[in-house]
Amino acid sequence: MKDILRIENKEFVSAQYAANLFGFTRDYVSRLCREGRVSGRRVGTGWFVEYESMKRFVVHAELERKHRNESLARERKKALLQRE
Repeated sequence: MKDILRIENKEFVSAQYAANLFGFTRDYVSRLCREGRVSGRRVGTGWFVEYESMKRFVVHAELERKHRNESLARERKKALLQRE
């Protein structure tokens, strides 16, 4: 199966290709497509995800993770100060 498709002037990559590229599993990328969290198309039995949509998802997820970690660090620091 071809890993890259061009549909309506947009580049779509196979779920497996995207998974390898962004460090996820193929099943997770397929689930993101099914849930509409990224733009995807079902082609035959497999999913193809719009490359730019997947890239935006990864950047957004990384920013959320960073903010969550910073928030947790502040909460832990506050808890430690209250114990003293």
